[in-house]
Amino acid sequence: MPVALETSKASGYELRQISTQDWVHIRDMVPDIHAESRYRDSILSIRKVHELFEATLQNKDQCCFLLWKNGKCVGLFAGMAISHFFTDDVYASDLMFYVIPEQRKTRAALLLVRAFERWAAMRNCVEVSVGISTGVDTEKVAKFYEKLGYKRNAIGLRKGI
Repeated sequence: MPVALETSKASGYELRQISTQDWVHIRDMVPDIHAESRYRDSILSIRKVHELFEATLQNKDQCCFLLWKNGKCVGLFAGMAISHFFTDDVYASDLMFYVIPEQRKTRAALLLVRAFERWAAMRNCVEVSVGISTGVDTEKVAKFYEKLGYKRNAIGLRKGI
């Protein structure tokens, strides 16, 4: 489902949903995304990420946006829409969100989040849920989301076995 996306020639940003030819750009970003993820101590499987990419292309309930700046891919936001097990209401949730370090104090993150919110609205979602699990600038990221109207609502815990 196409989303009306903002493109600003003045700022040099272009935002769009992924297409088949974008795998090469995502594949190049995956090692850096993995290195900052909560799964950084696990072995990276490019094959599994590629399977997610392919599934996203085929599934109307999944999306992935890429952000470009002056011809370079500088970020991505992947998410999904799913009905909750208590209700028929549809909720949107992030799967992967990444902005390259040199673009983190720019409009890049805002453009990606807003694109996901528009996509979720078009899917008739009643809520957007995002998480922060990297451990990288957690409070700064939480404050970014809070400025956009998000509220803290969960605590995540984990234990290795």
